[in-house]
Amino acid sequence: MALRLPSRIFLQCRRCVTNFCDTRAQSTSAPVPKEKEGKPLVNGSKVPKAQFDWRDALQLERLLTQEEIMIRDSFRAYCQEKLMPRILMANRNE
Repeated sequence: MALRLPSRIFLQCRRCVTNFCDTRAQSTSAPVPKEKEGKPLVNGSKVPKAQFDWRDALQLERLLTQEEIMIRDSFRAYCQEKLMPRILMANRNE
């Protein structure tokens, strides 16, 4: 019995309000602006797309200091000059 009264009041109020679902907010997030017919979104310019760098996905390169960059480059050169030929020969003779 107690549930019937509030539900009846809700249904009566809903009949009074047209487009009940349209009048209340569906989400707490801000609406995303939509591009219409190729028109720019923001002040005459389109929003640029984000570029993804496959070599440095986490963008750790920009966090390195000059000294760390020098160490990285020297280690990379050593690996390419000394270790890579040994790896190739080991794989060929396997």
